[in-house]
Amino acid sequence: MSTNNALAGGKRQVILALFGTTEPKDMAMNSRTRVRTTLEHREPDRVPIEFGGTILTSATSAMQQRIAEILGLDGEPDPRFRHFDDRIQKHFGCDLRSIAPAAGPNWGIDWTNVHRSALAQASIDDLDRYPWPQPNDAMVAGIEAEARFLHRETDYFICAGQIGQGIFETGCYLCGYERILLDAALDPRS
Repeated sequence: MSTNNALAGGKRQVILALFGTTEPKDMAMNSRTRVRTTLEHREPDRVPIEFGGTILTSATSAMQQRIAEILGLDGEPDPRFRHFDDRIQKHFGCDLRSIAPAAGPNWGIDWTNVHRSALAQASIDDLDRYPWPQPNDAMVAGIEAEARFLHRETDYFICAGQIGQGIFETGCYLCGYERILLDAALDPRS
């Protein structure tokens, strides 16, 4: 066995250890029922598996390609699943698929330098003048069709992907980590 194949074999073992066996199992519940049962605090047939269902558990295209190679998956990813390689998710029995906007809101954040915060020195009055993002059609284009496809043609549990950052996360980007933490601790209006 070549060094490269041995390395791939070792990586495959790590992936299998993290996400379970590749042996198919006879399952009584479909993915949607399994996740709903879990959310209702009832016992499902097995623990739902989530890998690549949201941006938080996803991977770059290059990493997904490498995982598929290590697992020996044939063919190309199904283009109907635009967020993650469905072959990998099927391999591990993943139960969730996400829907997400094609484009997120523009908060005026300089992503090339997140240490430069748009509102770091802003006063309360400055907030009234700030150009807050407005929802638009481009942000939600295709979400309805994607959700309809997943609901009608699959049994996956559909979850909202990166609809936007949370209040704390966006606040940190807009005001800076130091400012938002100090304001939260020292300003009773925060």
